[in-house]
Amino acid sequence: MAASSSRNGANVLDLKCSHFVEPQGDQRASIVWLHDKDEHFTDSVQFVKSLKLKNVNWICPPIVYTNTSYDFGSNIKQDDREALDSAAKFVADLLLREPLNVVKGVGGFGMGAVVALQFATNCALGHYPINPRVVVGINGWLSITGSITSSIEYTVGAVARAASQKIFFTRGAGNLYFPL
Repeated sequence: MAASSSRNGANVLDLKCSHFVEPQGDQRASIVWLHDKDEHFTDSVQFVKSLKLKNVNWICPPIVYTNTSYDFGSNIKQDDREALDSAAKFVADLLLREPLNVVKGVGGFGMGAVVALQFATNCALGHYPINPRVVVGINGWLSITGSITSSIEYTVGAVARAASQKIFFTRGAGNLYFPL
C-alpha cells in the first residue's frame, strides 16, 4: 500500500484503502467520516453503521496521526498545519471521486473533526474544486489561529462558499459522546 504523508503529521493510505459503507437505497450523499488520533478507521465504520442512514455512502479512511503536538488550536506549528492540509487534500480527493449529483460532506471525532474543519476552511477559501454541504465536528477544535474572517472576506467567492456549508460542531459530554 502506498502511503502519502507530510513531514510530521497525518499519514494517509492511498484512496483504495478507504473503507466504504455503501448506501442501502438510492445514494443521495457521500460523507467522509474521520476517526480520532487514538482510534482506528474501523471505529468510524462501526459508528456510521449505527446511524442507519440508508441513502448515504460513508467513506472511512485509515489515517495515522503521527504528530501529537497539536495544542487545541493555539499557535500550531507550520509542520502541523501542513499535515492538516495534507489530510484535508486527501478528503478532497476522496469526495471528488463521488458522483456529481449527491450531497458531499465530511465529519469526524477529535483529530478527525480538526481535519474536517480544516477541509471546510480550505474549501471556503477555494483551495479545492469542491465545497461540502455538510460538516460535522465532535470533540475537535479549529486549528487556525487568528482571524479566518479576514481571509474569507478578501478571497473571491469565499463568503458564498462558506455560507453554503452547514456546520455542526459540538463537544460531547457524558452520554452525548458517541461511544463506539
